[in-house]
Amino acid sequence: MHGLVPARRNAPATPLIAVDPRQLRRVLGKFGAATAAWVRSSGFRAEPGKVCLLPDSRGGLRAVLVGVARTDDLYALAGLPQSLPPGTYRLDASGLPLDAARAALGWGLGAYQYTRYRKATRAPSRLAVEAATLHGKSSNSPVLGRSLPGRIDLTLCRGQVAFDRATPPRLMSTGES
Repeated sequence: MHGLVPARRNAPATPLIAVDPRQLRRVLGKFGAATAAWVRSSGFRAEPGKVCLLPDSRGGLRAVLVGVARTDDLYALAGLPQSLPPGTYRLDASGLPLDAARAALGWGLGAYQYTRYRKATRAPSRLAVEAATLHGKSSNSPVLGRSLPGRIDLTLCRGQVAFDRATPPRLMSTGES
């Protein structure tokens, strides 16, 4: 399972709010004093790779704060599909504006589990993304016609991640002609 699902109107999804240390105070101002106190008591400082689960008044999950270093970081969300509680999540615009295509690709890579010889430990959490992003058709998609570091071309097709080397490997010469 790849962990990406199409975003549907009115479908429940927990907001993922990307923050850095400079934006944390502004974002917490939107949630109120009780939530800000919760975040302070949890020790969350918006460091890259760290998360803070925000509870609602009934003890459920209201939102997730995610510390990021850059808005274009491919791996900013890669650790979340296997570490967040099961459910569907969506990128929320109240924090830093993440590149949706790169975030979806990172999420998909993080959701991958090799299951040929062992069973998956659990189903990954899902990220709801727009259809254009899901199918790699957005104009800023890193997966259409561009190479990422390491010269690997990535293609996102029907939510599945596939990759091919941009250049074929060189064959070693055996000394024979």
